[in-house]
Amino acid sequence: MAELSRACRVSIHAACAMLTSFGYTPERISGKTRWFDIIAWKQEKILGIVVRTTRSEGINHFPSLVQKLSEIVRRRLFPGEIQVWIAQSHEWHRYSVLPGGAISITGRFA
Repeated sequence: MAELSRACRVSIHAACAMLTSFGYTPERISGKTRWFDIIAWKQEKILGIVVRTTRSEGINHFPSLVQKLSEIVRRRLFPGEIQVWIAQSHEWHRYSVLPGGAISITGRFA
């Protein structure tokens, strides 16, 4: 995946702090060939999270990312749930990635 902007790197740290506050143990992932920015777990639940920032376009700004992640889900290459978190205008928009695309997640963490 491409180099991340400074805003995205800051957002990754903010996402880790939020995950910790909800009882997850997050681990930031680095390297050029990684699939996720964060892997987090709590009891039996594992999350692979990709964090991005955008000013106005939301998930529609990342079609190739969603396509790649959907393929990972379709091929069952990751044992947990895959999510995309987008920091947009000082708020988080979270999406769960499914074999056919991504859907918005609302509400609290499980």
